[in-house]
Amino acid sequence: MIFMANIGVLAEPNVTKDNWSKKHGQTQLFAHNVQTDEVQNVDLFDSQAGKGMLGRMMDILGQKGHQTSSISVDGTPGVLNGGTTHTTFVSSDGVQKFNPIPWATDIEQLVRSLNNGTSSTSGLFGETWSRLLHQALGENEILYDVLKDSQPTQTFPDTNLGKQLKTVAQLTKMRDVLISDRNAFYVEIGGFDNHLNLNSEFKNRMIEVDRAIGNFVAEMKSQGIWNDIVLVGVSEFARALAPNSGQGSDHGWGGNYFVMGGQVRGGTILGEYPDDFTQNGPQIIDIAGRMIPKRPWDSVWNGICQWFGVTDHNDLDVVLPNRNKFTSLLFSKDKLFKSMANPPNPNRAIKEVAKSASEVVIEETSSKVNYNGRS
Repeated sequence: MIFMANIGVLAEPNVTKDNWSKKHGQTQLFAHNVQTDEVQNVDLFDSQAGKGMLGRMMDILGQKGHQTSSISVDGTPGVLNGGTTHTTFVSSDGVQKFNPIPWATDIEQLVRSLNNGTSSTSGLFGETWSRLLHQALGENEILYDVLKDSQPTQTFPDTNLGKQLKTVAQLTKMRDVLISDRNAFYVEIGGFDNHLNLNSEFKNRMIEVDRAIGNFVAEMKSQGIWNDIVLVGVSEFARALAPNSGQGSDHGWGGNYFVMGGQVRGGTILGEYPDDFTQNGPQIIDIAGRMIPKRPWDSVWNGICQWFGVTDHNDLDVVLPNRNKFTSLLFSKDKLFKSMANPPNPNRAIKEVAKSASEVVIEETSSKVNYNGRS
């Protein structure tokens, strides 16, 4: 595991106590919804509006001939939004058959036929609806069969995060059926917006995270794919250093995160850990103890994108549009990983469903935590 010190949303380098507000007028630094979008898009100036960072990465990899998939096991995260890469949504409670009642009339074929052919009078919206409906029915059938026949070797905790990571593990176990060689998974856990009772609430959340990830790591090792996995902990912002009157902590800015995986150069802290936490510290902007980040999220994702296979500078600029402002602060794949991943590129046709993954990214937010990955 690598700990990333003092990472956060940054518009440009050389941010100080005197200019931080002026340099970030285009965003709202301490608003959950805005900062969740910022860390998922990693595109502060909206040069790739409507697309998330992982969505752009998967689009590039698809153009390079990789078979890609993006799967959310919680919610509809913007980070997976792309131009050509389809996102599949899977519940951590499993997949229910389209017609779950055995004695009920099977209406699937009727639904398919009603939404089948197009004609000269078909409109764009109608054709789009039909295409997505057929795609959803196909995905549902495949995923139902895959999850029904796939059971992990580990006993995952019956918690929100535990169930999500169990679902990811079930999908990776069936990677030979759900064919792809580059995959992104998203999972999420809430409960980190601790304006009250920070000590007890944070402790409970971290116990849940630790147990769920511990079982997930053991399962990936059991499947023999831990070296193809990367998990990344992400948050929209950290917490302020000074406690509030409710024994909690209010919204902060720069924070510390983690990256782990079988090929990760673990056992170290990358970045610049602050050495002055007083109000006189050069990175403390106010009495609440909010910390100016030293490095942006572009720094972390740069090396991970390279490890995924996005190595061309122009392609990296598409995935991380603001990265060239931080050239000296970017982590390379060689800094983060022991070796370059090179999983096989299947040449069989892919069915209409996002497939298995060989690494997973966690995104942790003050109110939630998320994940995604690659094969």
